[in-house]
Amino acid sequence: MLSAITPKTRMVIGPLDRKRVQQWVKHDLPIPVLALNHIEQQKEGVYQFALSKNEDALALTARMQADGVKRIYVLQQDQTKVETQSTLVPLKQLWSQQLQIVHEIPENLSAQEGLFFLGTQAWLNEQLQVLKEIQPNFKAPLYASAYSVDEISQFPIGVTLCDASSLYNDRWQDMNQLKQVESHAAYLRLMAFGADAWHIAKRILAEEDVLETFSARTGDIKIGPKIIRTPKCMLRKTQGWMEYP
Repeated sequence: MLSAITPKTRMVIGPLDRKRVQQWVKHDLPIPVLALNHIEQQKEGVYQFALSKNEDALALTARMQADGVKRIYVLQQDQTKVETQSTLVPLKQLWSQQLQIVHEIPENLSAQEGLFFLGTQAWLNEQLQVLKEIQPNFKAPLYASAYSVDEISQFPIGVTLCDASSLYNDRWQDMNQLKQVESHAAYLRLMAFGADAWHIAKRILAEEDVLETFSARTGDIKIGPKIIRTPKCMLRKTQGWMEYP
């Protein structure tokens, strides 16, 4: 790993694997490292950037609280429990006793109770159809995670999520070009992450405004030893996506 560094190397970008990131922080390195994952340990010169589920949970919780939600009910797809566990765990930590896992859509929820769907987009659409049929006057706010986004244009109306904002707006030319040929959210999210990592690396090398928060493809970013990313929250409306301030 260290043998790859030469006198001409200005920076290392990577690795993705947490164990290899842990190896980097054990060494005194002559150049900065931009690790593409988060670990508990921190070291000067080793920056950590990731699409963290903890950051997603913080952003979603802030959005729910801004909506006046005081309790959330989580409906989780059985077939995706393993894949979505990393999304559920930080939410449970943040909401504690005010989060309840349910096996069917609860009845008579108030505006202060949110319903969070955790599963695929196809499953989410099925659940919303059931909700429409059995509770046509359902008023509680609806939420989902980035995991539920497959085809962005087909995401259901009336559901809020927090994700990489460039997937849902047209402010980034490179992402707009990608969206003309690719509509799968997971691929677009990965490309947005890679582009942001490259932009962060250039800012670190230039030592320009390193501590300032700036708007990026995956959210608002503040560079530090552990780079903080705040995803944007969006509501799918009939006329398109509305991004919350």
